[in-house]
Amino acid sequence: MNKGSRGNVLNIAVDTSDRRRRYLERLFVEHSAAMRNFLSVRVAAIDELDDIVQETFIRLARMEDIFAKMPADSSGVRPYLFTIANRILIDSDRRKKIRRQYRDRQADMPAELGDNRVSNASPESLVLAREDLEEVRKVLVSIKPEWSRAFVLSRLRGMRYGEIAHEMGVSIRTVEKYIFKTLMQIKKQVKSEMDDSK
Repeated sequence: MNKGSRGNVLNIAVDTSDRRRRYLERLFVEHSAAMRNFLSVRVAAIDELDDIVQETFIRLARMEDIFAKMPADSSGVRPYLFTIANRILIDSDRRKKIRRQYRDRQADMPAELGDNRVSNASPESLVLAREDLEEVRKVLVSIKPEWSRAFVLSRLRGMRYGEIAHEMGVSIRTVEKYIFKTLMQIKKQVKSEMDDSK
């Protein structure tokens, strides 16, 4: 999601009817500033704030029957939009936490495992890190290439889902699905290895 696309959020709705597009544009004009104010106390980076506002309207544009799902009372629209934005923020924070944990674990890995810094990790933690990496590698070579690519772009290169979607030519939802399926396969592999070692 590009910073410069803020004013063109609704370009993703090209396949929607004129009525839907006009409705979404009106919602954006009427509520995007309030959403930015609402989110500004929760989000430190302006870029991230713009991404969340944009993602909120992308989700609205994807709704099957937006007119039935949106509150009939105009006073209920803004809280509904805030709820969607807040859920996106929670998801974003969850992804950041996972990335932070991953980076923290990476910091304990020796140079031969991909980290160029000298590690003070214990031999036991190095062995465990190698085993973890081997389990992830096994999964990445055994799953569909697009799942593996999305996972690597997200977890190893630190790309946002919107950037990955653009790079791969798929939707953000598809990227989310690929990464979720990869994580499930990794979890399954790790559980299987744990069960085998008992």
